[in-house]
Amino acid sequence: MLNKVTTILEYSRILSLPVSFACWMVIFTYSALVAGHIWYGILGLICILAIHLAINILSNYFDYKGLTRNDEFDREEYLAIKDNKHRYLVSGFVKSSDLLWIASVHIFIAFAIGVFFYFKCGKVVLNIAAIGLILSSLTIFSSKIRYSELLPSLSYGPLLFCGTYLVMTKTFNTDAILLSIPYLFLSTIILYVRSIKNYNNDLDKNCISIANSFDSQLDSLIILKWLLVAVYVSPILLCLFDILDWQIFAVWATIPTALNLYKSMKECTSEKDADCEPEIYQARKIVIYYSIISVVAIILALN
Repeated sequence: MLNKVTTILEYSRILSLPVSFACWMVIFTYSALVAGHIWYGILGLICILAIHLAINILSNYFDYKGLTRNDEFDREEYLAIKDNKHRYLVSGFVKSSDLLWIASVHIFIAFAIGVFFYFKCGKVVLNIAAIGLILSSLTIFSSKIRYSELLPSLSYGPLLFCGTYLVMTKTFNTDAILLSIPYLFLSTIILYVRSIKNYNNDLDKNCISIANSFDSQLDSLIILKWLLVAVYVSPILLCLFDILDWQIFAVWATIPTALNLYKSMKECTSEKDADCEPEIYQARKIVIYYSIISVVAIILALN
């Protein structure tokens, strides 16, 4: 039973939750310091995590269904390859119905919280919910969309920030959108590094991404370079628009980590059959460190 639960958590990509939490922590702190409702913010976090897990599970579910519907799919050949993504589903250790049931629980939790916010915060919650539903649906089938790396980033960035600020303050403020810009780029970096890692696999499955639009993994790093630049330039906007003060520039302390990520990706993609799995965790660390420093900067600026 324990192994089965662990496997379902693996399909849920539970290790990606700290990124959602880190992004939420920034806008939660900002909203709380402008007289936001703290308990509503925490309830919003539960909703965000539930949706995140549901999307991850459903993405894997439909990916698995697409794999097994392929006429060239060979079950025995697939299981003979170590560490294949859907090995537990293909072997029957976990049933696809298990994934659907767990995803349904997460969706129900998010829906119940959404109904609560509708009565507490008004009809504007429906607008956030509608945008979230569209982005979630596109994310689940994003492998067929060329700019698939960008779709989940809109959820981690503007949608998460605006939604959290809205339920905590019951108002809409463009400051929340501007504050989300660095996190839009940060979450895109994580997804783009993963896309580079899956470069060859995506090509084999005819999945379209920004990364495999380039001639090689090494060539695709040009986008990663500009994303990293954008992450560290965007705090200047927060000062120019008087959202935060000079303390936010403390996030530049993470630049050496970002440079190490780029260097690691360059070395990784220069190798044949590059894996780049450690670099994905390195990208997540940048988001977490950047967020923690941002929270401290927000407290110092608004207190």
